[in-house]
Amino acid sequence: MRALRKKMAVPKLNLVPIMDSVFIFIFFLLLSAQFVDIHEIQGDAPVVATFEDSKHKKEPLNLVLEIANDSINVKIGLDGRSYKKVTLENDHQLIELHKILSELKASNIDEDSVILKPARNLPYGKLVVIMDSIRSVAKEMGEITGTNTKGEIIKTRALFPQIIFETVM
Repeated sequence: MRALRKKMAVPKLNLVPIMDSVFIFIFFLLLSAQFVDIHEIQGDAPVVATFEDSKHKKEPLNLVLEIANDSINVKIGLDGRSYKKVTLENDHQLIELHKILSELKASNIDEDSVILKPARNLPYGKLVVIMDSIRSVAKEMGEITGTNTKGEIIKTRALFPQIIFETVM
C-alpha cells in the first residue's frame, strides 16, 4: 500500500519590509540629488557647400574671428585671408573691433553670420563680452546703412547676430 502524502502549504513571503526599505531608499536618493541650472550658449554648426552658384558674382564675406587671449584676428573670404588684427589690452580695443565689424557690415549688409574660433584657454567671461560686442551696433554709433544685393538701401542696428562656433577636433 502506498503512503498518503500530506500536501504542504506554500509559505507566502512578506514583502512589506522590503518595499518599505526601497521606498525609503528612493526618498533619500531624491533628497540627496543636486539640481543644478546649466546655462549654455546656443550656436549652429558651420555649413559647408561644395557647389558653385553662378548667380553670386560677389564673393561671400565668410567672416571668421580667431580669438586668442591677447588678440583677435579678423579673417574674411573663402580663402581666409587676414583682414585686420586687434590687440586686446583693454576695452578700447573692443571699440576698435566694433568699428571694423561695422565697416564690414556696411559693405556686406546681407551677411548675418560670423564664425568664432576661440583659443582653448580663453576665459569664458571674455568670450561672452566679445560675443555681445559683435551682435549689435552700439547705441552711440547709430544705424548702419548699406545696399543689399537687390540694390535696396537698408538700415540696421544688428551687426552679426548669428554666431557659429567652429568645431575643434
